[in-house]
Amino acid sequence: MSARWKYAGDFAGTPYLLAIADPNRRAPPPSCLPTLGAAITKQTPPGKGLTVTPQELAPVNKFIFH
Repeated sequence: MSARWKYAGDFAGTPYLLAIADPNRRAPPPSCLPTLGAAITKQTPPGKGLTVTPQELAPVNKFIFH
């Protein structure tokens, strides 16, 4: 199943953290984000599974609290 992205707009460099398991068949990376101007940080460690790690939370905490 493939999704078709029909969005308009501009993220204007808004930070976007994409942290997904590799492989992850349930949540494919949104292909529309680069075309909408999002500043993407991608974290897809192989074999990570469906958990949130401290390494994924570090940039989020830095963005929110600093």
